[in-house]
Amino acid sequence: MQFIVDATGTVSDVNTITMENTELAEVASNAIKQGPKWKPAIQNGQFVYSYKKQPVTFKITDNIVNNKELE
Repeated sequence: MQFIVDATGTVSDVNTITMENTELAEVASNAIKQGPKWKPAIQNGQFVYSYKKQPVTFKITDNIVNNKELE
């Protein structure tokens, strides 16, 4: 994921770097957008805008229940 953190810690311009247009990319993007504020970058003692690249890893476990099994 790639995005901008402004001087207040607000996230904007969230983009996927890999796996564009997939459900996993959408889930990761929503997690970044809906998450808490980030710590802004500091330059010369001032809070500034900064670009961030955040790797996202998904872990799939064996105990996931298939929707058809619930019917």
